[in-house]
Amino acid sequence: MGSRGFKPKRSGAKVAVIAGAIAATVGAAGYGAYSLMSTSDSASGENQPAPKTGPPSAVEVRATARDFLDAWAAGAPDRAADKT
Repeated sequence: MGSRGFKPKRSGAKVAVIAGAIAATVGAAGYGAYSLMSTSDSASGENQPAPKTGPPSAVEVRATARDFLDAWAAGAPDRAADKT
């Protein structure tokens, strides 16, 4: 008589995958909300100077290049990499 009254069985694995995806989404949203509402001074940007914007000045370029080349010539690639 057709499919009247027939309910397909759901596999436990499919239900577990869907439940896991929902739990991960809710967890990520909660973490995002917590991060946005955090009152930590370091995260809020309070009491910190505004970062400098724009291209570096000629003095900054020369100083950085000199420091980089000095570190490279001294065989200190880690110190040179900090200048890049």
